[in-house]
Amino acid sequence: MKSPALESQFAQEWQAALGSAQAACHVSQKRLAEATEKRGALAAVKGSLSRRRPSEGFYALEQAGRLDLSLEALAARPAFAPLFTDDEVNFCMDLLCEYGFYNK
Repeated sequence: MKSPALESQFAQEWQAALGSAQAACHVSQKRLAEATEKRGALAAVKGSLSRRRPSEGFYALEQAGRLDLSLEALAARPAFAPLFTDDEVNFCMDLLCEYGFYNK
């Protein structure tokens, strides 16, 4: 079940991940940041996931060894499972597995 508190926590963590990606890795995710500002964190992330391809910045974060800052890693966290469909979570987990995120 979705809850406003969980959505708020997700939004805070997504904003932190965007900021950390920029500060630590110099990975700008301008379109995602703009969509987040305009539509909210959950809607922006779900919109990106609906495209069924890696998110903006995914490959740069992978190269920097920081896939933990990707929207896919955030969406795949068990704590946020109520916010996403099984298909969305499975897509994220499959992509993260393909790029070795869980092998570290």
